[in-house]
Amino acid sequence: MPARRCLTLALAIALPVAAAGCRDQQPDHDTRGFRDRYVDYLSGALDAGDARKVEVELARAVDGALRKCMSGRGFELPSIDVEAAIQPATDLGNRKWVAEYGFGISTVAPPSLADDDPMADYLAKLGPSEAAAFEAALGSTGEVGCIAEADSAARRGLGVDDLDRRYALMRDPFDEPEMRAAEQTWRDCVMAAAGVTAGSLPDLIGQFATRVQRVQGDIDRLRELQREEVNTALATFDCNVERNSILARVTAELLMS
Repeated sequence: MPARRCLTLALAIALPVAAAGCRDQQPDHDTRGFRDRYVDYLSGALDAGDARKVEVELARAVDGALRKCMSGRGFELPSIDVEAAIQPATDLGNRKWVAEYGFGISTVAPPSLADDDPMADYLAKLGPSEAAAFEAALGSTGEVGCIAEADSAARRGLGVDDLDRRYALMRDPFDEPEMRAAEQTWRDCVMAAAGVTAGSLPDLIGQFATRVQRVQGDIDRLRELQREEVNTALATFDCNVERNSILARVTAELLMS
C-alpha cells in the first residue's frame, strides 16, 4: 500500500461498513452518550447527519491515538482534516436527498485522494530507510502497528469495543423470521411501485453499480442511467424506508441481546 494512503486507511478502518447506506430518519440523538448513538449507528437507525457525527467522533479518536502511537515511535504526523477524510454517507431515508441523488451510485462522484494530500510532503522528505520504518510503525507491512493499536485504543476510550465484538458475533439479522418476512414484503412493494425485480435492496443498488461500470465514458448513457436511478429510488422510497426501519430494529435487538 502507498504510504501516503495510510492515514486515510486508518480513518476508514474505524468505520463499520454494515451500517452505511441503510439509514432511516430518526430524531436527533446528539444529546445522548456516544455508546447509545453507536448502537443506533451499527444497527443503521441514524440518519445521514447523525451517522456522520458518530463517524467523525470515532475517526478523531482514532487520529489522536494514531498520532500518539506514531510519536512514540519517532514520527510526528502532520495535521489532517479528519472530517474531510470521511466519505459522506448516503441518506436513503431522506426523500429530498433521494430526489437529487437516487441511491448515490451514478449520481455521486467517489472520493479521491488529491495530490495535496497532507501526508505527501511529509513522506516525500523521508529517506528509503525512514519510509520503511514508517510503514512498519503503521503496521501496513503486515505486522501489528499503530493503525491497529490506535483503532483498538479509540474504541476502548469511547466505551464501544465490546459492541464491535457483539456486532461481529451476533446472528445474521436476515436469518430472523421477521426480517425474512420484511424482505419478501419489500420485494412485493418495489415490484408494485416500480416494476423492479430484485432480491434485496443491496441487490437493487448493486444492479445500478454494475450498470454504471458498463457505461463509463459514455456521458449520454450515464445521464440516462442517472435519471433512471433517481426515478427508481423515488418510486421505491417508502418500500426502502420501511424495510430499513425493520432491519435497524431487528439488528439493535440482536446486538443488545
